[in-house]
Amino acid sequence: RNAWMPFLEDLNAIIFPVASFDEHLEEDDNLNYLQDSMILWSSICSSRFFLRASLILILLCQCDILETKLDSGVRFRNYVTSYGDRLNRSIEVLQCISFLSSSLQFEFW
Repeated sequence: RNAWMPFLEDLNAIIFPVASFDEHLEEDDNLNYLQDSMILWSSICSSRFFLRASLILILLCQCDILETKLDSGVRFRNYVTSYGDRLNRSIEVLQCISFLSSSLQFEFW
């Protein structure tokens, strides 16, 4: 991933999608796509290549798929332990993801 960063030095903004929380990477069964997204977002926020860029986090999410997963009994807290005992509803899950992503960004400013 770091190999492409030098090509993005003149970038003005980054639109960042957030991936699925309950599916694991093929190359690492211990890491889900949401965790991988947070790691990537963290590396973007801390990169010297993006010091002058506006980092814009837009939670691109297929809400219908998220709601279907949550309604079927998939518990978000099983994948994000910091979620705790909050309601297993899409609005709360999206707020949590937004907070986690924003927290990562502000660690580097």
